[in-house]
Amino acid sequence: MARSEPEVYPMALFCQLTVSDIENSLAWYDALDFTRIYEMPVMSHDRYRKYADIMLVTDEWDEASSAESE
Repeated sequence: MARSEPEVYPMALFCQLTVSDIENSLAWYDALDFTRIYEMPVMSHDRYRKYADIMLVTDEWDEASSAESE
């Protein structure tokens, strides 16, 4: 089944989950029918349905984000 382009809308807040293996985590959320909105090697923004978004991040992303805020 072909997926359509995801709707873009403002999200005030969504859950960020740090994962040890992003490829396995993406496979898990794909199996749960999440849609990939945006992806980089160290993070992925995924959506189950409208206003049900999550961000999967690796330790590298988490460390880089922490360093930027200091």
